[in-house]
Amino acid sequence: MNKNFSFSRLTLPKKLMIVALASLSLVSCLTTTDDPKPATTNSSWTFNGTKYTPDSVRRNDYALLATYGNPFYVGGGEINFVFKTYPKASGTYKMVGFNINGGQPANDNEVTVGATGNVSGGPFYSSSSANANATVTVTNGKVHIVVPSVWASNIDKTDSVKISADVIEP
Repeated sequence: MNKNFSFSRLTLPKKLMIVALASLSLVSCLTTTDDPKPATTNSSWTFNGTKYTPDSVRRNDYALLATYGNPFYVGGGEINFVFKTYPKASGTYKMVGFNINGGQPANDNEVTVGATGNVSGGPFYSSSSANANATVTVTNGKVHIVVPSVWASNIDKTDSVKISADVIEP
């Protein structure tokens, strides 16, 4: 057995999975504009039939993130909403798939939803093919996003789960 790892020996789907996981980790760990705050009790999301109420909701320059427990371990979960630029006004945002060239959607009126939870093989991302919209309401600079129940796929499209969300920035 060869113990030397070589990225070039991996198949394209495995390379894409590594890039997606690294991007999700980067988005999750970026410096936030505020310290993580306890989530409002009105926030929740559903991932593969399991409802999560976040321990914290935080934002950075272009994403709103809600976490429950440790999203990288069994029992934990995370959902993130990535925008080209963080919303300053209320509106409808088209849900699009993960942008492998930087993570952020290409247009101002788009949002990528990424989630982890009680299923391995993720993270799972919204898709343009879902033909769905998220509703964003901005009040006093704080975002409230509602995502209808839609299918989300892992990066290599080998598995999918249903996700929905109603998350309020504290």
